[in-house]
Amino acid sequence: MANLGITHSDSGFTFAGYVSSGGLRGVSFWPRVGTRSIDFAVHYYTIKFAAHQLGIVMGHAVLQLHTTVRSLNQHFHSHRWLGVFFSMLGYAAYHTVCESLHGSSFGKLLLCQVVISEDGKRAPIISSMKRSVLYYIDGFVFGAIAYWAMQRSGRNQRLGDSVGKTLVVWRKDAPPDSVGGAGAFVVAIVLAILVDVVFVSTGDLMRFLL
Repeated sequence: MANLGITHSDSGFTFAGYVSSGGLRGVSFWPRVGTRSIDFAVHYYTIKFAAHQLGIVMGHAVLQLHTTVRSLNQHFHSHRWLGVFFSMLGYAAYHTVCESLHGSSFGKLLLCQVVISEDGKRAPIISSMKRSVLYYIDGFVFGAIAYWAMQRSGRNQRLGDSVGKTLVVWRKDAPPDSVGGAGAFVVAIVLAILVDVVFVSTGDLMRFLL
């Protein structure tokens, strides 16, 4: 399990050779792909959970409306774009909550990465929101835009990081006050998953009702 707190040595706190985020270089492209893969798996099972709940609702609707499951499915799939849109909102909200309350999503925690602001502090919610929403631009063409931006930035900042003024750094290199503890992570991940479920379920419910 990744270290949830700060790093220290016998002589005191260590910053891996840096005194502030001004000297820090962000994590490179491929380790960050790994964290996104883990977090997408979390989001995928969130969608599966929401779909299971929707199945229960549809079962009751078949009985109450005297219709068929096939008819409801056809109606449901005719508004697929709503599900995609709210799923994207949920995934962005998941990252926003995790990064602003703790600094790491589940994937970043496992791979020892943390999001900080350019001034070395915990990334504020607005910054986390900007980088999370702009991920959908960074992710175009299998992440080619993010890769190109990170190669040009000098600090491995993708477009979302540049706009949000954030960095993704290794946890051992992060200033201590930018790293959340175990309690903060538990609160953040529970709240983030709940928010993700709400967004995904809202999209499914709207597809069902429209």
